[in-house]
Amino acid sequence: LGVLTPAILDATLHRLDSLQLEPDLPLFNTLISAYIRAREVDKAWSIYRYLIHKRSPDLIPDSFTYGTLFNSLYNHRPSKRRRARILGIQQLKYARTPRRLFQEMIQSHILATFGRSSARSTVLNTTVLNVALRTLVRTCDYLTALVCLQTYDDYNIPVDAKTFRAVLVDLLGRVRYNLRMES
Repeated sequence: LGVLTPAILDATLHRLDSLQLEPDLPLFNTLISAYIRAREVDKAWSIYRYLIHKRSPDLIPDSFTYGTLFNSLYNHRPSKRRRARILGIQQLKYARTPRRLFQEMIQSHILATFGRSSARSTVLNTTVLNVALRTLVRTCDYLTALVCLQTYDDYNIPVDAKTFRAVLVDLLGRVRYNLRMES
């Protein structure tokens, strides 16, 4: 995947379009991941928007899709500061908020399980919920983080040590930061 440049990815998409071929989910996931690594994050989000628009029982974003996108949101800190401009960090036009992405992930799970929310699917697992939870806590969306925590129980997803770490690391870091600011 190291040789997948944005130009090659764009050419691949145009070629598939000219041949009127519909990419499958593994190809979409590869494109999303490669665009994010190449810092072409808006293109990754455009592909996700297409996936959501075309979402059907045959083509549903999975845990890899959501994990990649939540990691993108976790690592992206838009800023107007000079350092952010130098590093090439910019505001994302097409990105979802973590809350909306979480809602769409749950909707995809319900679609994948035909409404039986406690059934297993390729959408929800411990790892993707941990990444979602970590992102929600970092962005201070504590209400949705609480809903995410409840999701483990409601959907019979096992909790592991990384789940606790996802919450505690950011919260304790924030407490330490606030204590330093007060002293």
